[in-house]
Amino acid sequence: MSTIALWLLSVGVATLGASASAELRSRISPRARAKRAAFRLPRTRIEDVKDGDLVRIEGRIELAGDALVAPLSQRRCAHYELSVDFARTETSFVKVLTESRSTPFFVVDESKRALVVLDGPVAGDVDRNIAEVVVDHYWTANDIDAETRFELERYLFTKGDMGRALLAEPKRLRYAEGALEEGERVHVAGVAEWVSAAEAGQTYRDSGQRLVLRAPPRGRLFVTDHTEA
Repeated sequence: MSTIALWLLSVGVATLGASASAELRSRISPRARAKRAAFRLPRTRIEDVKDGDLVRIEGRIELAGDALVAPLSQRRCAHYELSVDFARTETSFVKVLTESRSTPFFVVDESKRALVVLDGPVAGDVDRNIAEVVVDHYWTANDIDAETRFELERYLFTKGDMGRALLAEPKRLRYAEGALEEGERVHVAGVAEWVSAAEAGQTYRDSGQRLVLRAPPRGRLFVTDHTEA
């Protein structure tokens, strides 16, 4: 049996039917629960937020510090997530690789701007952030040019043995990526903290108090570029 076939056997694909599985995920996944909870909060203007409150703000992304570069599209962004699927048959795919990264960024509304702090995993490797991003870039082996294929395959090569195993059958791969780019409108739900601009490490543009949104002590910070609907 090939290396890729052996690796796929270890993935553990769910056996629920596609429609039942999708419906179940939509109801019980942490991302779905976080989205429902976030949009139950009324939208609050940044300047009206009170210290210590759990709030939802809405505004445009402004990059803070060094931007991330999305590996597949090379977009500068504050967050990206990507996946690679392997075709088991002509109509059946299994997800074989996922990756996501985030960095702090600003959200700007008509009143002020807030710093969104995406903390890293805590004890037990629990991610304190949930980002729901519109996946707007897709690639398959049949619709990419040689230069794009080179970039995608170079990314897989950096993923070690598993990535190189996937490259043994590149025509059976499809790629997807979403990112939070500068200027995009996002909703953010988290706990508010007003700090001095100097404490937040900001520039002369941020004199006075700065609003910072973080994950609640026993919850997650939620960010999405999806609309409320």
